[in-house]
Amino acid sequence: MFVLGFVGMGVWLMDPSTAVTVEEAPAPPPAAVASPPSAKPVAVRVVVPPPAPKTADAAVPGPASAPPPISALPPSAAFDPFVTELQKPDAMFPDRIKTRLVRRVVLDPGHGGDNEGMVGVIGVREKVLMLQLAWRIAAYLQAHSDLEVVLTRTGDETLPLRERPRLANQWHADVLISLHANAHEKTDVEGMEVFFLSAASRAESSRRAIEQAEGIEEGAGSESVPWSVGAIVDELDQASAHERSQDFAELLAASLRSVRPSAAFRGVRQAAFGVLKEAKMPAVVLEVGYLSHAREGRTLVEDRVHREFAQAVLKSMQRLDAQMAAALLSQPLVVTVDVP
Repeated sequence: MFVLGFVGMGVWLMDPSTAVTVEEAPAPPPAAVASPPSAKPVAVRVVVPPPAPKTADAAVPGPASAPPPISALPPSAAFDPFVTELQKPDAMFPDRIKTRLVRRVVLDPGHGGDNEGMVGVIGVREKVLMLQLAWRIAAYLQAHSDLEVVLTRTGDETLPLRERPRLANQWHADVLISLHANAHEKTDVEGMEVFFLSAASRAESSRRAIEQAEGIEEGAGSESVPWSVGAIVDELDQASAHERSQDFAELLAASLRSVRPSAAFRGVRQAAFGVLKEAKMPAVVLEVGYLSHAREGRTLVEDRVHREFAQAVLKSMQRLDAQMAAALLSQPLVVTVDVP
């Protein structure tokens, strides 16, 4: 288990030399798992992705596995004063949200490590702001719902784009949201955007994956080579995920407009984001706004705005779960009877 230490928001966001520190903590005794506290306030619970196993044959991928059980961080290990506020009762969700089909959410803080992303008008770095926002959304979701939340990165580490959806696939995520902030040379450009993977990009990604799996030279074509069962299943999974991603993008956009009616919204769009390719679940990129805008670049670091993003994400999870349940109930029931 890892313990994440937060520092004050002003220092964390403004001081380029300040880094999020992660230190290893001793594992809890087995007895603590059997009797979790129920009367205490909700703690910040996170799932830290386990490190990849070191094997002698690195070319052979290991079996997919689910994330480890959610652990409770000690209050002293999550020093972000606003997290406590996020855990308090919220009039928007007076009752704890219980989902039936959407169970595990993967939040992907954009950039990290050597990839700093955009730098805002007040000096905030995108990679740092998105990590803080992801932690806060995770804290809110787990305080006001029974969702499990996994972060693709929990500190300032470099993580390749394609590795992010692969991790979500490995963890059997139900939803993937990649968090980013935008910037533009025209400083009057502002507004939130939601992106999902375009159909052409998904098809190209699938084609290359099949070529690689079948040992075909890139671009040589695969029409004359039979597809493997695994490749066909991957293609079907990604095709289904693409359709559901568009639906989820619309739900998230509606939730953002509902929770943040005064904020500019630029729409739902299709794009060839590498972080969305290969995802086998509804996956979107949420561009929270433009750090280069004089006003919006400042509001994106505000606690109030972070709460609104967390509320919108939870509302979209609630709507997606209801939509998936309705679709499941509308499917015809097929009963097979063996007659002797």
